Amino acid sequence: MEYTIKFKLQLNMFIKAHWLNRWALFFDKNRRKIDMNNKEKKDILENNYLLDLSNIKETIRINRNKAMVVVNSAMIMTYYEIGTIINKRKTWGSKYIERLSKDLSEYGSGYTTRNLKFMSQFSKEFSENEIRKQLVSQIPWGTIIVIMQKSKSHEEK
Repeated sequence: MEYTIKFKLQLNMFIKAHWLNRWALFFDKNRRKIDMNNKEKKDILENNYLLDLSNIKETIRINRNKAMVVVNSAMIMTYYEIGTIINKRKTWGSKYIERLSKDLSEYGSGYTTRNLKFMSQFSKEFSENEIRKQLVSQIPWGTIIVIMQKSKSHEEK
């Protein structure tokens, strides 16, 4: 709807400018083209600018959302791979996950002991094939944690 209004506004300004020029050519004795006055030119330029600005903002919004989906998928796969590595090496009773958490703190706050345990659980409960082929990789990490905590069986997940 927003595009329709802007398009109509731009079309009206174009038609007005076009017919003003045609009228001037027709009625001018010397057949010289009379330029539109500066205000009309500025109005047309302003309307074009506003239309361009609107299109650019919409493009940014659309592509920002696409980027977030791609980044989320990469994050989910990263967490799955981290969980798989943890499950290969950790032994219960060791401070393996706590030590990992401290050593990974340089990469941000997402690698807490609690979150690393969730990554471990995540890689146990889902196969790589399930994550890649289904929409699991497009679900936010916080939602995946809630699903794992609330569901009792793999089929519920």
